[in-house]
Amino acid sequence: MSRNSNPLPETPVETSPETPPQTVAARIVARFGGLSACARTIGVPVPTVQGWLRRGRIPAAKQALVLARGTVLDPPLTPGDFFDAGAPVE
Repeated sequence: MSRNSNPLPETPVETSPETPPQTVAARIVARFGGLSACARTIGVPVPTVQGWLRRGRIPAAKQALVLARGTVLDPPLTPGDFFDAGAPVE
């Protein structure tokens, strides 16, 4: 039995406008240009960003950092980018 060296789900992060990412974390990582570019721009290790993708969210403790580093994007990240617009309201 071989080991799976890729700990990420098979859902692609890089997307086209026709197939948007499914999670908040995937959408934000894609805005930075992918896994490595996101980690480099934010200043965290790649495995940290991989964990965000696996969980589908960016921890609250890191959101301010991601938001601050997201000011270099065009358009810049906003606090609303951290919420799933399609999520049901309780």
